[in-house]
Amino acid sequence: MKRHLNQLAEQHFDVLIIGGGIHGAAVAREAAITGLKTALIEQKDFSHATSANSLKILHGGLRYLQDLDFKSMRASIKSQTEFMRIAPDLVVPLGCIIPTYGYGFRGKLPMRIALFINDLMGWDRNYLLDNGHKRGRGKIISKEEYSQIVAFKGDANINGAALWFDALVQDTERLTITLINNAYEYGACIANYVKAGELNVKNNSVVGVYATDSLAGDKFEIRARNVVNATGPWLDNAFKPLLNSNKKELCLARGLNIVIKKRLFKNYGIGLEGSNSGFNNKSILRGKKRFYFFIPWRGHTMIGTAYKLYNKDPDTFRVKRQDIEDFISEVNLIYPPAELTFKDVTYFHAGLLPVAVKNIKNPYDVKLTKRCEVIEHGKRGGPKGLVSIRSVKYTTAPVVAKQVLKTIDVSSETSEKRQTLYDHSRNHNCAGSHIQVSKDKTGKDIAPDLVAYLKSKYGKYADRIQNYIMEDNSLASWISSEPPLLYAEILHAIREEMSIRLSDVVFRRTGFGNAACPSRSKLEALADIMAIELGWTLKQKSDELKSVFRNYHPLTVPENCWK
Repeated sequence: MKRHLNQLAEQHFDVLIIGGGIHGAAVAREAAITGLKTALIEQKDFSHATSANSLKILHGGLRYLQDLDFKSMRASIKSQTEFMRIAPDLVVPLGCIIPTYGYGFRGKLPMRIALFINDLMGWDRNYLLDNGHKRGRGKIISKEEYSQIVAFKGDANINGAALWFDALVQDTERLTITLINNAYEYGACIANYVKAGELNVKNNSVVGVYATDSLAGDKFEIRARNVVNATGPWLDNAFKPLLNSNKKELCLARGLNIVIKKRLFKNYGIGLEGSNSGFNNKSILRGKKRFYFFIPWRGHTMIGTAYKLYNKDPDTFRVKRQDIEDFISEVNLIYPPAELTFKDVTYFHAGLLPVAVKNIKNPYDVKLTKRCEVIEHGKRGGPKGLVSIRSVKYTTAPVVAKQVLKTIDVSSETSEKRQTLYDHSRNHNCAGSHIQVSKDKTGKDIAPDLVAYLKSKYGKYADRIQNYIMEDNSLASWISSEPPLLYAEILHAIREEMSIRLSDVVFRRTGFGNAACPSRSKLEALADIMAIELGWTLKQKSDELKSVFRNYHPLTVPENCWK
């Protein structure tokens, strides 16, 4: 996957996607498979914002039952299954548990009915999946079983628990990169660090976008008859003058998840009800209690999600120490055995999401928009060919991508091509889990455990890294054993996946720093390799290291990181 800006400037595209998060990546993949001439640009790096900051759970839609929203429920189930087909090595089943109470709405009988409906709505969820990815039926477990799993008595009214199966994404950033790789394989022209400027409109129809290379400063036009705005929190800022919109369409909330080094629950995602105290020590959180999920992830526990209204520019969004300390206090109220302190938090994931109710008195009493919205601006008095995605859930990106493609004119010939390509792509991606042992140039086998490691992390694209090792077995050396990182992975990230900044490799290609801050010596070793490969000066290398360390602020990181 190469960054060829000349191709962006010289070709004429059927569709240009602006935004390289999960929704932009899903649309690019779907469009390329359809046979449309596709381009995607991202102002920074792929999956650098909200898409990288999910709780790593692909929800199957059980939560929508409380509103009898069967349409959203079905969309979630279909998308969850689609992700498993696309990236079976990255997406795995996860059992989730919430306690049951008394004999009311939260009792065993209502929850048993809900689980039955959930299984009924997902009747085809295991279609074309191997046995390791098939999700079991939901069931009610006893109070004793629940107590053994949670090791905490909690509310005396708890009489058991509901168990169902969702999916865990081992690395949400790599899942986004996988979709982008798929799109590239089917002919999409893709580039990061390219910022969209003004929309070029003629006769009230889109004909392209003026763009700027964020690295070199060069300006050029990308010609396209359809433009998809998948910029997430930046939706309001894109093409604002042209759309004659001075009012803020998108009201945002900050979603915060924390990663802790304690493994609280090893085999299940546990949902526990929040307290009434909220996150503000000076006020009381009113309204419906929110569930917080404790997710076992990469030897750590991820906890979330905490929401708070955010009414500032997305570019100035930062997480403060008080935000994390408030979250810790809430967790200790919900689950006292955790006994969390600030030093237990090794990392955090935060992003901005649209809210449904704008005028709320309590900034913590946030109600998120329930559904993603595909906006056809041509039907609202804007230019024809411009479509915006008001994205909500990471999970439903594949279904949303198909909705977007329905807004773009496709000839019958292209439709036939789409079906052929889609069937081939689906089968091709599902074949990713088979482990083949390769040999290096000396004739020695690449260690099976090394091959298995690469497959679990890169899926079908692991072969590309194995090829580096086959050419030069010194590239099989470990830069770090924990967290694991090979020399070959770094070169692959630079040469094959458009990694330009140190943070691109650390956070979005290898997951090296997504659970905790690696030691300075390990990061410097990584930076040395990138400096040689990309020709950085000593100052550039120093700046790149500082930029990575800033991602961990305000956490306590190893002292030598800051020297």
